[in-house]
Amino acid sequence: MRELSPRPRRRNGQSLVEFALIAPFMLLLLLGGAQVGVLIYDDISVGTAAREGARIGTENPVKSGIFSGPAPQTLSPACSQSSTNVVCVAIFNAATKGSTFNLLDPAQVTAVVTSGTPYQTAGSCSLSGAAATLPNDGLITVKVSYPAPIFVPLVGNFFGDSGNPGQRTLSQTVTMRIEPCTVTQGN
Repeated sequence: MRELSPRPRRRNGQSLVEFALIAPFMLLLLLGGAQVGVLIYDDISVGTAAREGARIGTENPVKSGIFSGPAPQTLSPACSQSSTNVVCVAIFNAATKGSTFNLLDPAQVTAVVTSGTPYQTAGSCSLSGAAATLPNDGLITVKVSYPAPIFVPLVGNFFGDSGNPGQRTLSQTVTMRIEPCTVTQGN
């Protein structure tokens, strides 16, 4: 005759208790990863806007309005969303309209465009025998800042600003040299 083995004990509630203990940590890990991803995306968007603004400023130094006087000079007031300056328009288009997910709030983006110390006082080019006088051959610096909100409270303790853990101020500065004889001839 065969021996009957004792019936295994059932543990119906054990997995439910384990899940209840682990679920908050897994949720925090998931939300924290999403928050860090949003911060990285925002930082890339801010950097792209700064590079685009500096690029447009070097291609169109006359239309940027930054080289109308002696360097160094800052656009006053700083760029806004409704600015008529080509550099400011490029910054806001790159930061908000050009991005796939449009995570940046245009009202919160701030940009400052500054001309640097010129390499020489004036540049001149010759294109097919016609001479063109260009603005100060120098540097253009674009600084774009954005206060990115942090929606996961514990992540704010690690990545938030020291005075305000509910946000992280992202800032990128790009400086480019304006060549005296560009393809656009300074226009």
